[in-house]
Amino acid sequence: MHAFRKQSYPGLFSAECIKSLSHVEKAYGDTCASEVGFEIPMGEAPLHTDYSICVKTPEAEVAEYWLEMDYEAYKDGGGIKACVFYDAARAGTGYEDKDFYERVLPSLFPELQGDRERLIPALKKTVALLEGRCEALYQIGSMAARGPSESGCLRIYTGNMKREDILAFLSDCAWTGNMEMLGSFLTKWESCSREFVLSFDLSSDGISDKIGINFGTRSVRLAVVDKLLLKLEKEGFLLSSKRQEIERWIRACPQAEPLIQNDLSHVKFTIKDGIITAAKAYLRQSGRFLSEEAPALSVPFMMNLELTTKCPLHCPQCYVSLNTGKELPLETALSALRDGAACGVRLVNLSGGETLCYPHLDRLVSECVRLRLECAVALSGAYASRERLTALIEAGVSEIYVSLNGSTEEVNRCSRDGYDLAVRTLALLKDLGFKPTCINWVMHRSNVEDFPEMIKLAESYGVEKLIILGFKPDAKGELPGYPTALQLRALAHMVKAYEGELVIDAESCFSQLRALIHNGLFGNRNRGISRGCGAGRDGISVNVDGKLTPCRHLDIPEEWPSIQDYWEKSGVLSRLRSISAEPEGVCVSCKFHRYCIPCADVGYRLHDRLAFRMDECPLAQEEGGLIDPGYRNG
Repeated sequence: MHAFRKQSYPGLFSAECIKSLSHVEKAYGDTCASEVGFEIPMGEAPLHTDYSICVKTPEAEVAEYWLEMDYEAYKDGGGIKACVFYDAARAGTGYEDKDFYERVLPSLFPELQGDRERLIPALKKTVALLEGRCEALYQIGSMAARGPSESGCLRIYTGNMKREDILAFLSDCAWTGNMEMLGSFLTKWESCSREFVLSFDLSSDGISDKIGINFGTRSVRLAVVDKLLLKLEKEGFLLSSKRQEIERWIRACPQAEPLIQNDLSHVKFTIKDGIITAAKAYLRQSGRFLSEEAPALSVPFMMNLELTTKCPLHCPQCYVSLNTGKELPLETALSALRDGAACGVRLVNLSGGETLCYPHLDRLVSECVRLRLECAVALSGAYASRERLTALIEAGVSEIYVSLNGSTEEVNRCSRDGYDLAVRTLALLKDLGFKPTCINWVMHRSNVEDFPEMIKLAESYGVEKLIILGFKPDAKGELPGYPTALQLRALAHMVKAYEGELVIDAESCFSQLRALIHNGLFGNRNRGISRGCGAGRDGISVNVDGKLTPCRHLDIPEEWPSIQDYWEKSGVLSRLRSISAEPEGVCVSCKFHRYCIPCADVGYRLHDRLAFRMDECPLAQEEGGLIDPGYRNG
């Protein structure tokens, strides 16, 4: 519940309710949930919630089940009784799964065993009446946890149904409710949702008089959800104060690891005797991106530490030197790691200069392990002896990234130094049996044609990942050798066509290439927080002077009491988070701008401002930035 507690919603949950949820955490804290739900009364003052947990299963018959706890069941602690709901697709509407009825359903609801002979025939009859009206059942549940009055029946949730199918189904079931009122109600809300989920209790006598109508917007656009909320308020079902809090809820920044994002799952109206007896909103936290793109994560997922600016190599575009470089003081580095862990950081990248120049590298890796932080180290191969690499591995390093821009010395030297050192390091890591070995490959105009050979080299050394990095401005603030549009498309085609075990991807800030790689027939998947430059959006950096910066390349140093304060209050980070919807220059007319946020370092160093702008981008310079799912060979 860390993500839930991270930001309070006093208009939805009272302090007493939040305190009571600790009883649920105590009972079910070790449950591996795929999502959780909060059931909010929309038009009533009480600030409490029923709470649900969804658990995935490896079973073929039941893909998932839900545990639902009423507020009254958990508010005082003790033995919490949960209502149980199971995925009911196997109950069919297009087929009947005999195993589900005869083995799974009775075993999942042992309290119904005495009513089995009456309930299962009633269920089969109900399913038969749903044939052709919905594709499958959604859930079958037991409400027995609420007491004897709720026992002896099943709670059914259908799949999506159209208004006319709901009315016809209820008529065939001889439902005794007010059909005219229900028809008018469904018609009113069809503008918000073309389909509805019908819920009801099923006993041996048939379906209950009381039914539930469930629906959502089926759109991730916040403007669409806002429109639904405003209509609910206008119709008198949603308090204004709760509408505002739900709008805050769906706009909350997601947590990265584990990924947790808020959204409005659906609303539910309970109807009996022609009267709406309850109106509830179901808020959700799930491990997938559910809403529109967030400007940033709720806490930084990644933190880079620039350990040193010393390096013995002489790469063409680099600015560091062995003799004049500096080092991050050990205590400053340790303090940053502890501060980052307390803030919620999960991944630490240790970089240079040349990281193996740093005398306390193993100590920092060990500290990451102690703080339960994933730790990646980037190195060139300089000073990478068997002994040094063994010490690094024994300290607990999570991944080692070796920088290499070509499969041969000739290709590599166009943009990097140290080919022999890098290849020797790959050989040592393979010999040491270190599986999470990765290659950082910077795309350059001179090495695109060599990429197939780079793949072969990576495979020959048992490399796990080949990460494509975007070219950054050199020491002179220039971009010599930036790849052409044709080269970008050609490389994207190579990546998409690759079918081996090597993981190949582009770093998030190389969003032009990612937009091409993730573009396809059914849309572009380069969306969300990894759509482009993550500076100040998914991570931060600590430079060699101990100052906080948006990323290791975008060196705009600031001093704050803590990383938490920096993340929440920095004006620089706020500006970086606002540029995603403000394309400038050639980016305005580029059809990729919805799937791209160019590297902020490029814009800052070439245009002296933080902006969604890269006039040098070859894709944006193409006529209209035309989207092409495949490789255009010219």
